[in-house]
Amino acid sequence: MGNSIVLDKNFNFKDIFTKCKDEFNNPTPPDREVTTLCNLIRSRFFDSNDSIIAYCQKFYKYLDLIKLKNNSDQYSYCKYFNFILKDILTKFKFPCNGEKQCYQNIIRIEHKGKKISNTCQDYVDDLDNDTFYILKNLDQLYSDFKALEEDPTNCSSSSKCYNKYRDLLSICQKGKSRNFCEELREFRQKYNDHMKTALYCPCFPKILYDYYVNMTTVILSTLIITFVISFIMLILYRVNGKLIFYTQYGSCFHQRMRNIKRLWNKKSNMNLNLMHLCEISCKQLMDKSYKISYDSLDHS
Repeated sequence: MGNSIVLDKNFNFKDIFTKCKDEFNNPTPPDREVTTLCNLIRSRFFDSNDSIIAYCQKFYKYLDLIKLKNNSDQYSYCKYFNFILKDILTKFKFPCNGEKQCYQNIIRIEHKGKKISNTCQDYVDDLDNDTFYILKNLDQLYSDFKALEEDPTNCSSSSKCYNKYRDLLSICQKGKSRNFCEELREFRQKYNDHMKTALYCPCFPKILYDYYVNMTTVILSTLIITFVISFIMLILYRVNGKLIFYTQYGSCFHQRMRNIKRLWNKKSNMNLNLMHLCEISCKQLMDKSYKISYDSLDHS
């Protein structure tokens, strides 16, 4: 599916996971009245599915927390809630049409003054499937990285981070969402900083890059280079051992080549003459030495 993803340029991914994920997952202390409220929500909308209780308790705490945030931060916190809400709707049957209507339904339920906060009602929308796909994979990416931080010997988490990051980077390179690419860049920096001091998993990637070349690009580049070389070989060819250039400077080049060849031949002849003189001198010295030795033997 990753190859067909279309990025929503209006959706801002920035800070959704770097700031919000850990706060949402912080342990929630039990509260009797909140638990009763969540039981009412479960029985009303979630077909008595007990799994929804834990999510509901987190919603209550998390949305109350958002009320204390600056207005500039509320978007990212509410969008993470928006993502979690859609994730729940994909897991459990829910008789409402999308996240926006679902949120409106649950904030109407009240028990003894306790109710789910409406602080995100201006930010919750019905996420399209492509945006949800990216959010789901970013969420998994940060989960794998947290597992790696908590257990440096967990090498499989490093491998999962690498593979998930490359898949998302491919979407970034094909899309036009700058803030999504910036979110990946921020994750890459966190991962690389952590792996600088990693003592384990030497065979697993310790650096994530901001660009990877796929095999299609490599093959295409090779074909282009091959074509260029073949084209050059058509321009340059040999005739009777001489290199011919189809250029307007051909005659000038040939003249220079002839001069160089003449100079080379001249130096070669000089070297041959020197070698010949050396051989004659050496031969004369050897003959002279031999004659002296022979005369010495005669007089002994």
